[in-house]
Amino acid sequence: RAKADILVEVVWKVNSVGPKRTVTYTLRGLDAYTNKQVAATQGTGAPSLAAEEAVLLEEAVVDKMDLFVSQLQKHFDDMMANGREVTLDVRVFDNGSGVNLESEYGGLELQEIIEEWVAENTVEHRYNLTDATENIMTYEQVRIPLYRTNGLPMDTRHFATELRKLLRKHNITCKVLTKGLGKAILIIGEK
Repeated sequence: RAKADILVEVVWKVNSVGPKRTVTYTLRGLDAYTNKQVAATQGTGAPSLAAEEAVLLEEAVVDKMDLFVSQLQKHFDDMMANGREVTLDVRVFDNGSGVNLESEYGGLELQEIIEEWVAENTVEHRYNLTDATENIMTYEQVRIPLYRTNGLPMDTRHFATELRKLLRKHNITCKVLTKGLGKAILIIGEK
């Protein structure tokens, strides 16, 4: 089942001025991965005596559709150049193993291994590490490629699964959970 990258939201209100009616509307495009607004337009259509509500809305929206479409195109161009924006959380589950993000593997702390991997696998090394403790790392504004090396689409789950595979090479047990399209949670210490 395909999931939409952009959700389009239309809100409108019918206004009556004497026998004439108009429609005032707001049209928004939301990135389904981040829930951020990437395009928007609003306006009021021309007054009409006899047009149905659906016709009034269509006429009002069509008037500003080029602006809305150009904003969407700008967002897609940004994703092609800079990658898709997602969030990655790394959490340690205390299962008694003593593993945390400060545990050392080959002379590097686990958090250093993870951060190096994230830096190497994001578009132009774009990400923000907004929280880091011995049990949690939160990466926001992570820019992942739109496509994998084999040409298939990249999504947040696949991105986090690749990190899980790296950690498995260090005999670290972990699993990947997703929350919506744009957030993956890598849980270390549990499967």
